[in-house]
Amino acid sequence: MDETKHHCHWYGVQCTYDDYVFTIDLRSNGLDGIIPTELGILSFLDALELSDNNLSGTIPSEMGNLVGLHHLNLNYDGLGGTIPTELGMLSFLNKLELRNNNLSGAIPKEISNLLGLQILDIVNNSLD
Repeated sequence: MDETKHHCHWYGVQCTYDDYVFTIDLRSNGLDGIIPTELGILSFLDALELSDNNLSGTIPSEMGNLVGLHHLNLNYDGLGGTIPTELGMLSFLNKLELRNNNLSGAIPKEISNLLGLQILDIVNNSLD
Protein backbone atom coordinates (compact mmCIF):
# COMPACT_ATOMS: atom_id res chain seq x y z
CA MET A 1 0.00 0.00 0.00
CA ASP A 2 1.23 3.48 -0.82
CA GLU A 3 1.71 5.12 2.60
CA THR A 4 1.33 8.59 1.07
CA LYS A 5 -2.04 7.85 -0.49
CA HIS A 6 -4.93 9.64 1.22
CA HIS A 7 -7.26 7.25 3.08
CA CYS A 8 -10.21 8.33 0.92
CA HIS A 9 -8.39 6.82 -2.07
CA TRP A 10 -7.75 3.43 -0.46
CA TYR A 11 -9.35 0.41 -2.05
CA GLY A 12 -12.82 -0.27 -0.60
CA VAL A 13 -13.06 3.05 1.28
CA GLN A 14 -15.52 5.82 0.50
CA CYS A 15 -15.49 9.15 2.29
CA THR A 16 -17.79 12.07 2.91
CA TYR A 17 -17.14 15.37 1.14
CA ASP A 18 -15.08 16.46 4.15
CA ASP A 19 -12.89 13.31 4.17
CA TYR A 20 -14.52 11.26 6.93
CA VAL A 21 -14.63 7.52 6.21
CA PHE A 22 -18.26 6.75 5.30
CA THR A 23 -18.18 3.18 3.99
CA ILE A 24 -15.71 0.31 4.04
CA ASP A 25 -16.48 -2.46 1.58
CA LEU A 26 -13.87 -5.21 1.62
CA ARG A 27 -16.12 -8.21 1.04
CA SER A 28 -14.61 -11.27 -0.64
CA ASN A 29 -11.04 -10.01 -0.44
CA GLY A 30 -9.36 -12.96 1.27
CA LEU A 31 -8.71 -10.93 4.43
CA ASP A 32 -7.53 -12.88 7.43
CA GLY A 33 -6.82 -12.03 11.03
CA ILE A 34 -8.95 -10.19 13.55
CA ILE A 35 -11.21 -7.17 13.14
CA PRO A 36 -9.17 -4.22 14.44
CA THR A 37 -10.67 -2.52 17.50
CA GLU A 38 -9.54 0.79 15.97
CA LEU A 39 -12.50 0.62 13.57
CA GLY A 40 -14.52 1.80 16.57
CA ILE A 41 -13.16 5.35 16.17
CA LEU A 42 -14.77 5.84 12.75
CA SER A 43 -17.70 7.82 14.10
CA PHE A 44 -19.04 8.75 10.64
CA LEU A 45 -19.04 5.16 9.34
CA ASP A 46 -22.37 4.28 7.71
CA ALA A 47 -21.62 0.80 6.35
CA LEU A 48 -19.04 -1.85 7.18
CA GLU A 49 -18.96 -4.75 4.74
CA LEU A 50 -16.40 -7.44 5.61
CA SER A 51 -18.33 -10.54 4.56
CA ASP A 52 -16.88 -13.63 2.90
CA ASN A 53 -13.34 -13.31 4.22
CA ASN A 54 -11.22 -15.48 6.53
CA LEU A 55 -11.52 -13.41 9.67
CA SER A 56 -11.01 -14.91 13.12
CA GLY A 57 -11.41 -13.84 16.70
CA THR A 58 -14.47 -12.06 18.00
CA ILE A 59 -16.59 -9.08 17.07
CA PRO A 60 -14.93 -6.20 18.97
CA SER A 61 -17.09 -4.48 21.57
CA GLU A 62 -15.74 -1.19 20.14
CA MET A 63 -18.17 -1.67 17.26
CA GLY A 64 -20.70 -0.21 19.69
CA ASN A 65 -18.97 3.16 19.19
CA LEU A 66 -20.05 3.30 15.52
CA VAL A 67 -23.16 5.27 16.41
CA GLY A 68 -23.93 6.30 12.82
CA LEU A 69 -23.71 2.77 11.42
CA HIS A 70 -26.66 1.61 9.30
CA HIS A 71 -25.28 -1.63 7.86
CA LEU A 72 -22.93 -4.20 9.41
CA ASN A 73 -22.20 -7.29 7.34
CA LEU A 74 -19.88 -9.94 8.79
CA ASN A 75 -21.45 -12.96 7.06
CA TYR A 76 -19.26 -16.00 6.23
CA ASP A 77 -16.23 -14.90 8.23
CA GLY A 78 -15.41 -17.54 10.85
CA LEU A 79 -15.89 -15.18 13.78
CA GLY A 80 -16.41 -16.73 17.21
CA GLY A 81 -17.43 -15.72 20.69
CA THR A 82 -20.64 -13.96 21.55
CA ILE A 83 -22.52 -11.11 19.91
CA PRO A 84 -21.35 -8.02 21.84
CA THR A 85 -24.08 -6.33 23.88
CA GLU A 86 -22.61 -3.01 22.69
CA LEU A 87 -24.17 -3.57 19.26
CA GLY A 88 -27.44 -2.63 20.98
CA MET A 89 -26.16 0.97 21.11
CA LEU A 90 -26.21 1.29 17.30
CA SER A 91 -29.55 3.06 17.18
CA PHE A 92 -29.40 3.73 13.43
CA LEU A 93 -28.56 0.13 12.47
CA ASN A 94 -31.05 -1.33 10.00
CA LYS A 95 -29.06 -4.36 8.77
CA LEU A 96 -27.11 -6.69 11.05
CA GLU A 97 -25.76 -9.65 9.11
CA LEU A 98 -23.79 -12.29 11.01
CA ARG A 99 -24.72 -15.45 9.05
CA ASN A 100 -22.41 -18.47 8.92
CA ASN A 101 -19.92 -17.73 11.66
CA ASN A 102 -19.04 -19.57 14.86
CA LEU A 103 -20.94 -17.27 17.20
CA SER A 104 -22.30 -18.79 20.39
CA GLY A 105 -24.25 -17.88 23.50
CA ALA A 106 -27.46 -15.93 23.81
CA ILE A 107 -28.64 -13.19 21.50
CA PRO A 108 -28.12 -10.06 23.62
CA LYS A 109 -31.37 -8.51 24.83
CA GLU A 110 -29.86 -5.13 23.89
CA ILE A 111 -30.50 -5.99 20.23
CA SER A 112 -34.16 -5.22 21.00
CA ASN A 113 -33.08 -1.56 21.37
CA LEU A 114 -32.46 -1.42 17.61
CA LEU A 115 -35.87 -0.05 16.67
CA GLY A 116 -34.92 0.59 13.05
CA LEU A 117 -33.52 -2.90 12.49
CA GLN A 118 -35.05 -4.37 9.34
CA ILE A 119 -32.70 -7.32 8.74
CA LEU A 120 -31.24 -9.52 11.44
CA ASP A 121 -29.46 -12.45 9.81
CA ILE A 122 -27.84 -14.74 12.38
CA VAL A 123 -28.51 -18.20 10.92
CA ASN A 124 -25.90 -20.97 10.92
CA ASN A 125 -24.22 -20.06 14.19
CA SER A 126 -24.37 -21.83 17.54
CA LEU A 127 -26.58 -19.30 19.28
CA ASP A 128 -28.92 -20.28 22.13
